[in-house]
Amino acid sequence: LSEGVHRIGSRWWTVHPLLDGRVVLLHELELSTLVERALRSTAHVWGLMVALVGTFYLMLLLRRTLASVTVITRTDPLTGVLNRRGFVEDVEPTSHLADRTSLQQSLALIDLDHFKQINDRFGHHEGDRVLAAVAAVMVDSIRTSDRLCRWGGEEFAIMLPGTDLDGAVLLLDRLRQKVTASVELSDGTLLPISVSVVNAPGGVELDRVIGAADQLLY
Repeated sequence: LSEGVHRIGSRWWTVHPLLDGRVVLLHELELSTLVERALRSTAHVWGLMVALVGTFYLMLLLRRTLASVTVITRTDPLTGVLNRRGFVEDVEPTSHLADRTSLQQSLALIDLDHFKQINDRFGHHEGDRVLAAVAAVMVDSIRTSDRLCRWGGEEFAIMLPGTDLDGAVLLLDRLRQKVTASVELSDGTLLPISVSVVNAPGGVELDRVIGAADQLLY
């Protein structure tokens, strides 16, 4: 027998040849000892597997964390819609596409009338509730291809890709009616809003388009 661990019958033995193999020292192994030796012989493999699993878990955790951070930096925390940064990032590709293909698109601004008076009369909690309620109605009213954001304060912006000015006017008129009919102040009065819509040709800076829509509100 060569030196090492051998199975003889139903038992395991360690073999140690002595005197050039003329004498063989046998030692019966307990099952626990055999398992321990097996684990020791493969310890480096198990260590490598643990390291790989740990690395994969950390990468997955990092990816989820980055995704969460991205959502936070692009989303308005009060209303849950895009903030200005997220809106700009989303509409730039559609603007480039419109520039290359002559695709029609329109941009709308929605302003909550006399919003400062709401805060003054009912408090900022009521103002926050109204903003969130208006955003929820608009999210349910627009198409999946449209991009809605809280542009700032009580003002929202919507980019309507593939929509000419006439189509945008019809869509925004329905949206205005739905908001004014759905959102009430705490005293039961309905919320008035103002809406403007302009053509948003590709290749034109977004700030200029927003400026044109903003002028129509006043």
